[in-house]
Parts: sequence; structure tokens; C-alpha cells
Amino acid sequence: RLDFGGALWRVQARAVQALRPDEVADFGEIALTPATRLVGRVLDAQGKALAGAIVALRAADAGEFWEGHAMLQNATSDEAGRVEFPGVPRSRVRIEAVASRHAKLVIEALEVAGDGSDQEFELRMQRGASLSGFVVDADRRPIEGAEIFIMHAATDQFYWGDYQPPIPDRDPDALSSADGSFTVSGMPEGETEVGLAARAPELGTAYEKKTHAGHPVTLVIPRGVLSAGRVVNGDALARCALAL
Repeated sequence: RLDFGGALWRVQARAVQALRPDEVADFGEIALTPATRLVGRVLDAQGKALAGAIVALRAADAGEFWEGHAMLQNATSDEAGRVEFPGVPRSRVRIEAVASRHAKLVIEALEVAGDGSDQEFELRMQRGASLSGFVVDADRRPIEGAEIFIMHAATDQFYWGDYQPPIPDRDPDALSSADGSFTVSGMPEGETEVGLAARAPELGTAYEKKTHAGHPVTLVIPRGVLSAGRVVNGDALARCALAL
């Protein structure tokens, strides 16, 4: 990407074979396409800046199969609630925002001018509904300190076969108490299905594919067996990678 005259431009890709030392590759002419910088602000229901929201820029049109809307860029809002997406060509994009204790917000289709200018947008997020539940092991003993995550990703992208969605790379929406109980806020209102996950340190994870606001749920994390040992080859071996 080049910064040309203060405007952002997209650079066309060029394929290059492996080069020998000191060899120079001639890229020829590079056609530049004018693009737009999307500048957004994430606000709460009262209009105050919301920091730490994860905002994803995706293709507005879904893929042909299960892959959904292709990811283009993502950003996290700063203390002023600001996010930026540079170098966006003329297109229609989908914007998704997730913030702790708030319902997911989606702009289904935003027209991007792609003319080298800045284009602003605003995301005003609402407090979501609540859901309560428990985290227990296979013997129904409560698990304290489990991290609870609302899985905002569309469930049809996951849960096929034995595959489970990855835990989001963000702070948990709640932690389970000593009796295993928890309450999360940020669920969509009504009967919309949303996934829920619990992760307990040194134990594992549990998933519930279909949850609804106001409908209690129990997440079961089986307690595994702790194994310990030594790696030797006559003498002890350090820094060995072990796979289970």
C-alpha cells in the first residue's frame, strides 16, 4: 500500500520467484487504484465512547458455501471509540462490532466510495439481554473461575463434524463463581440462537451451540487426568515438544 499525496491507494499484487543474492526484480509499472479510509466511532447507548470493541470489516456478500462473509480487516476501538480501516477500494462492505456486555451490532451493507477520501461511520451499541447458568464437571461439581464467552460468530460456520469454533481473542464476558454460577450480558433479545463457550484453566472447554436470552444453561467441562513424566536419552532432555 502506498501513501500518495495524503490519500491511500491499493497496490496491485505482483508474483516474484525466489531471487538469488543481489539479484534485482523488475516489477514494471504498478497500477494504483484509488481507495477510501473508513473512519468509525463506537459509542454506547448514551453516546459515550466505547473502548475495546472489536470491529470487523467483511465483504458484504456471503461466500457460496459455509464460509460466510470474507474477512477484510479488523480493528479495536481506542479510548475515543475510534477505529480506522485504510485502503478500502470501491465496494460494499459489512461491518460487525462486538463489545463486552453489549449486543453485537451489524451494518449489513455500507457503500464505500473508493475515491481517495475519508468516509465516516458510527456504531451505537446497545446493552444486550442477560443469560445465567452454571459451569460444572462431569460429576456435577461446580467449577470456579471458568471464563465465559458469547460466541457471536454465525453457528453455521462451525460445529460441523468434531470441529468447534476457536475461543475469541478478547476478555471473557463473565467468570463463574465458587458455586459455578455465571451471568453474561450482551445476548441478543428474543429467541435468536447464539453459541456460548466456557474455558477453565488446566481443565478444558465446553460449548453450547444454541442458547437464548433468559433460558438458563449448564456447561459441562470434564476433568481430565493430570499426567507427568521425564524425557530422557540417558541424560534428561530439555526443550522437547510433546504432543497429545
